[in-house]
Amino acid sequence: MTEDRNPGNRKHIAGVEIFVPHRLLAAGMCLVDTPGLGSIFTASTEATQSFLPHLDAALVVLGVDPPISADELELVAAAAGQVEDLVVVFNKADRPSDAERTEARAFTERVLAERLGRPAGRILDVSATERLAAAGPARDWYALCHALETLTARSGASMVRAAEARGLRLLAGRLLGELDERRGALLRPMQDSVARIETLRRSVAAAERALGDLHYQLAGEQERLARGLNERLQSFLEKAIPHARHAFACALEPSRGRRGAALREDAVQRAQAIARTAFDRWRIEEGPAAEARYRETSRRFVDAANGFLVRVWSAAGLSAAQIPGVLGEETGFRVAGDLRYTELMYLTSPPPLARPLLLLLTRRQEFALVSRCTADYLERLIFTNAHRVTNALIAQALESRRRLEADIDRQMHEVVGCAERALAEARAHQSRGRAAVEAELQRLESLSAAAARLSPPDGP
Repeated sequence: MTEDRNPGNRKHIAGVEIFVPHRLLAAGMCLVDTPGLGSIFTASTEATQSFLPHLDAALVVLGVDPPISADELELVAAAAGQVEDLVVVFNKADRPSDAERTEARAFTERVLAERLGRPAGRILDVSATERLAAAGPARDWYALCHALETLTARSGASMVRAAEARGLRLLAGRLLGELDERRGALLRPMQDSVARIETLRRSVAAAERALGDLHYQLAGEQERLARGLNERLQSFLEKAIPHARHAFACALEPSRGRRGAALREDAVQRAQAIARTAFDRWRIEEGPAAEARYRETSRRFVDAANGFLVRVWSAAGLSAAQIPGVLGEETGFRVAGDLRYTELMYLTSPPPLARPLLLLLTRRQEFALVSRCTADYLERLIFTNAHRVTNALIAQALESRRRLEADIDRQMHEVVGCAERALAEARAHQSRGRAAVEAELQRLESLSAAAARLSPPDGP
């Protein structure tokens, strides 16, 4: 299970289940510990993001120092879109001062409210270390226990039932569609089924041509979105870099008395902290705006695609009541951003030939040189990573649009594939005579009744 013994999940471990007799789990609730975000191990981040659609409630554990990162904010926003119950916890609350905790909480509450469009609720302070050692103040530990127990008692069983019902409805709907198609192929004349499949193919081909024309319009929208992102990036850099240089000069002032490697290391660490703050602020500000623009550009495409899908299903002879659900509005990017923050460490060390010359400098000269070189490094950090944010958002929008188009294409061809499978089955049974056809019809009727019973009713 560990990265050192299974790097990149080469052993293809989907998950590890641990069973514990505990009252919190008695109603059927499962606690899923997902890998962390922002790790150098990209498989961990991908595993966490891929699990989001399966959530029924979310317990988000953050650190106080540093407070919520851009990766964590995106995860919380994605989780909040899936669940009603969201509990946010600050762990390691024993490490920072009261003032630092207060500042971190205010910052986290503000960015969460801005990102979610609503307050995220009270953030609970806990220290797992103190609780394991049974030492120190309880903080919000008992409030956390109460929140989990209330969630389990009130929602545990209903969440499990709701998750089961969603899966069963989806499965039953697909089974019934396949069974209806096979029954129809047996009952109608063979030539009608052949003609029907040809009609479906023509409908799909016409829809694909129309969507192809619309694709170019969407590509133009994509270009405008990319231009807008780059224009806002330039505006951001024009303000952020001078501000960061000034902040760095003030932050480095207490280190005037240091020399050599100690001075350079301190300067680099301060520059990295300032750059990371600017990077997170830019990503937090720009990510939701980019998703909103993607939703707007995809709306027209989704509306047109739904019209084409309805025509394809109508060509299949489905009534309005039988037509499967059409595509819903795009709520955001369909893929996670592949963003790796870089610290450009190769820029932090002076060239080997220059190191002896540094010994000849006075303290003031060395401080001025290190300050100037590290400020340039800070600017490069902000410039590089801000561009990475913008490029990642552009790539997210592009890949999300591609997946949307592939989803539409799959749905259209699925109707044709279902009809072709049904026709092949019908031919095989009819070749064996009327008794075989009657037996298959009875079997299909029995299976349809079983599938209908499988699907739970809508509603609470």
